[in-house]
Amino acid sequence: MMDSVTFQTMLRPQGFWQHFPNALRVCGGEVRVAFLYTKREMHELDADFHYARSSLLRYANWMLIHVAPYLESYDKLEYPNDTWVAQDTRKAALLHAAYRYSLDNREAFLAKAIYFRNYIVDTLETSDTLHYTCIQAILLQNHGPLGSVWTEQPAYTYDSISVPGIQETSTAWSHTRGCAVAWWRCLCMLSVTREAASLRHRFPQAAREVHNW
Repeated sequence: MMDSVTFQTMLRPQGFWQHFPNALRVCGGEVRVAFLYTKREMHELDADFHYARSSLLRYANWMLIHVAPYLESYDKLEYPNDTWVAQDTRKAALLHAAYRYSLDNREAFLAKAIYFRNYIVDTLETSDTLHYTCIQAILLQNHGPLGSVWTEQPAYTYDSISVPGIQETSTAWSHTRGCAVAWWRCLCMLSVTREAASLRHRFPQAAREVHNW
């Protein structure tokens, strides 16, 4: 089941939308675009690959219509500064990833990704705060599979991201099985003794009261 992308809170810069690009990029401890990149490199174009790809493109299509540079809504920002320009790199990266993994609407994704890229470069080149740690950290963070927008990597061919007979959404059984396996692995790593020691360390007074009781 795909998420709804109609929530107006996603357009509040200081609210959910501030973290939305991160929420989309990060899934299960891995970067979602990196997940797609790795699955493709391993030639595992399975249901999970297509589910992640469909999810990326669903949000990217929403972004085509609704997103703009953060500073265009400076009146809604508590501290409108060039750190927000650096934050826009995530939008450029996601839109360019959508361009590479989409089989249609590619030109629209590419045009908006390049628009954000050029806006970021032009703005930060004249910024007096470009050397600030926060800005540099954000820029450095958006490389690797997410940094293809800076080098204008081409879109993938149909044959390299599609396999005949594979549906673009995972089955309910596939996800149920994955959740069950993850749950079982966590259960196997659980140590009651270790957890009890951790609780005693964090809540010593409560531990003494329980022991006395």
